[in-house]
Amino acid sequence: ELPLERVGYNLGAPGDRYDEDGLLWVRAVRGGDQLRVDTDPKELNWFVLNNSDDWIGNSGVVGAKSIRVPTALNQKNKNATQRYDVRLYFADPFKQPGERIFDVSLEGAPVLTDFDVAKAGDSLVVQTFENVEIKGSLDIEFSAKKGESILSGIEIVQVATDEK
Repeated sequence: ELPLERVGYNLGAPGDRYDEDGLLWVRAVRGGDQLRVDTDPKELNWFVLNNSDDWIGNSGVVGAKSIRVPTALNQKNKNATQRYDVRLYFADPFKQPGERIFDVSLEGAPVLTDFDVAKAGDSLVVQTFENVEIKGSLDIEFSAKKGESILSGIEIVQVATDEK
């Protein structure tokens, strides 16, 4: 088992790429290789655009109730706990403010309430949550209040520990 220290999941992207800081953003679609993303429902609306300067916001998933992403390669110990900083990347090229409102939870704990991506920013909106305790895979849950949820990217960065 190899814990991931830092990785980005670019939802629905046509391929993998590195950002300017050297972070690997992997193409995240349902199923696939060791870094596969599990979703509920299984069939979702994925989008890919070519009109945004923010390449992470050029793709994403609409209508997810939950997304599960791995925090380790060859994950054998499903109960292993690690702490991560989690960044969620949102872009909504389809709606006006007030048309898509939802809540977001990480590992069962609410982190965003009545979130409206179109109201929060012009293009790519990044929300950061520090020191999230993750057991096994990262579980993200969405509860739509109006319209459907939308998400473009997930970045996880392992928090350094003082253990020797």
